Amino acid sequence: MRAPVFLREIDGLETSRNDQLAVLPTLQATRDPAIFAFGDCAACPRGGGASGNVPALAQVAPQQAALLVGNLRRRLDGKPLQDYRYQDRGTLISLASYNDFGKLFGNRIIEGRLAHFFYASLYRMHQSALYGPWRTSRRLLGDAIARNTRPLLKLH
Repeated sequence: MRAPVFLREIDGLETSRNDQLAVLPTLQATRDPAIFAFGDCAACPRGGGASGNVPALAQVAPQQAALLVGNLRRRLDGKPLQDYRYQDRGTLISLASYNDFGKLFGNRIIEGRLAHFFYASLYRMHQSALYGPWRTSRRLLGDAIARNTRPLLKLH
């Protein structure tokens, strides 16, 4: 994962070898506490005694965004900022219909229909967050009706 190149060109800020802004656990830039970064643009330390930075996974950005909103409020109120602590919520991979794999519930490997169920549920939760529950329900119904007209392999 590489961050946009222009981040490397901002004077006065430290970047990682992947062009991410180096941030403190509070998500503040290491050289300017008035600048915050999160997600793919931030090289955030893991914390909790672990070495290295937070992994470049999709689940990191929403976790950091929630902390960032709170930290911005705390900063405006003159309160101390909280540190980000990465929480691994598992990994799911979909290769084709019912050929899904995942690591959930700690380090338990799941596959097949159970993994597909979790993958589909996560997908619908993301749709609901983007489109709202009613539009997601209509999409779910449309997907059920059109199921036989789709290819078995997901191409994106």
